[in-house]
Amino acid sequence: MAQQLVNRLKTTAKVKGMMDAYYEDIRQAPGRGRKVAWTTGPVPFEFFRVMDVAFQHGESYGAYAAARKGNLELKNAAEAEGFSADGCSYWRTVGGLALLNQRGGNVRSDMYLPKPDFVVGANPCQTMGLWADSIGRQCKVPTFVLDVPPPAEYTEDEFQRNVRHVQQQFRELIVFLEQQTGKKFDYDRLKEIVELVREGAILRRRSLDMCAVHPSPQTFFDCLISLGPSHALRGTPEAVQYYKDLVVEVEERVANGVGAI
Repeated sequence: MAQQLVNRLKTTAKVKGMMDAYYEDIRQAPGRGRKVAWTTGPVPFEFFRVMDVAFQHGESYGAYAAARKGNLELKNAAEAEGFSADGCSYWRTVGGLALLNQRGGNVRSDMYLPKPDFVVGANPCQTMGLWADSIGRQCKVPTFVLDVPPPAEYTEDEFQRNVRHVQQQFRELIVFLEQQTGKKFDYDRLKEIVELVREGAILRRRSLDMCAVHPSPQTFFDCLISLGPSHALRGTPEAVQYYKDLVVEVEERVANGVGAI
């Protein structure tokens, strides 16, 4: 019998159920009178939580679909339409979903997501901005793309200029969301959500910092699995609790010299 070489964390087994519940919530949103947004790139999910918008994040959905072996039919649909096979796999997966949604094609029940009411993207890489634009045109819905200056070496003045540039777009995005939802943006609610984001981020960073010991308590794959709550559930009590549980398990391993390999 082959020897088991990987000692997986127990906490990470919770992620599948959390992600399944997250996507089911999106599927149920239209029937509950909630707006649905499709997003690409590092957009501020916290704004959507304030407005009670159910949001799908393209990169997270691509990983979700691949993990459940449901992405191939979606990519095939996109490529049959003429999407280049050399294009980003995330983009082809979500583009295929949009095409099948429009045409009433067969989509696996666990892969299905409702058509967006609007699209929001950010463009730190070119694909992300163009991807959001293409999905908006495919679905014929309003689209907002944040222009994010790319990573580079900036002077302090240039950096502050870029900060102001993004801040102004955040203000414009809030107006866009108010127009799309018919609701007023609640800044007090935003503060509550951002505090949960901060708490979760500190915990996650602690779990990563402990990987510097020998033997490491986590594998790289464990760390990737734990990205799920920081994307889809960022700013929720569920995400904070997940990272609390993760830190406890990793601390126990460090204390007892238990490695992930």
